[in-house]
Amino acid sequence: MMTVKEWFALPFSNSYIFAQVMRTPHLCKKMLEKLLDIGEIERIKYLEIEKAIDVGLDTTSVRVDVYVRGDEETIYSVELQSRDTGELPKRSRHCQGVMDVDNLLKGTTYTTMNPSYLIFVCMRDIFGKGVYKYSFENKCEEVEDLKLDDQAYRIFFNPHGIQGEISEETKVVMDFFLGRKSDDPFIQELEDKVLEIKQDDDKRKEYMTLLFRGMDNFDRGHGEGRRDGRREGRKEGRKEGRKEGRKEGRKEGFEQRSLEIARSGLENGIAVETISLMTGLDEATIKGLRGKGNPNENNNF
Repeated sequence: MMTVKEWFALPFSNSYIFAQVMRTPHLCKKMLEKLLDIGEIERIKYLEIEKAIDVGLDTTSVRVDVYVRGDEETIYSVELQSRDTGELPKRSRHCQGVMDVDNLLKGTTYTTMNPSYLIFVCMRDIFGKGVYKYSFENKCEEVEDLKLDDQAYRIFFNPHGIQGEISEETKVVMDFFLGRKSDDPFIQELEDKVLEIKQDDDKRKEYMTLLFRGMDNFDRGHGEGRRDGRREGRKEGRKEGRKEGRKEGRKEGFEQRSLEIARSGLENGIAVETISLMTGLDEATIKGLRGKGNPNENNNF
């Protein structure tokens, strides 16, 4: 069970905390303005807000979507990514398609489809170029400067960036994702909201419920995987081979499950001692995962 101390140690880069903050309209609006370095957005309207939060312990764990409509019916989807699972570029293609289908289902024609911004804040540099912001839109390869003008934009922010042109206001927000404090008024508002969330005991209980639900889903997935493996073993192997294979598979599956839970626990600010009790892993092994899967684990407020 997560202690109160561990709950209060969760950083802004924790997806649950981030999602709760972004549920505050004026903070969400300002976040979009700062990230995109644009003028004031007059208003935003939340779309599918009840489906915004999903916390799990699999490879796509601790993920949220903030889906809003802004001025001139522009649609913004903001997602925080704590890991590089290697699938985000193609998953962004799927997300863009879902946004477009949702747009069309609401009666929009092709010619009046809304501009859309798919925004990811990645706590790993998934492209490995050290740039603060990677912006993509469809262009012609054969004709220079010829854009498709489909008004579909995908942007990946990298708080660990060391190069590229971003405004000072955007840089301050990127630093805040890394746990760096600032006297900037917007950052102060974010800090106040984070503290308000952490002082809400119902929010802590909700977070724990989602976290343990993710554990249950993880266990269920591994159980199904082991059953599939046994069925395949019955088809292809002898009795002795199946027995040995199942034994080895169970051992490997348990070890892998324990490591995944430990990584997710570190990402969610859970103490090493607590993770050790949850997984059976020794503390040295868990501490060794910090550099591999959670570089921001110590950047807490």
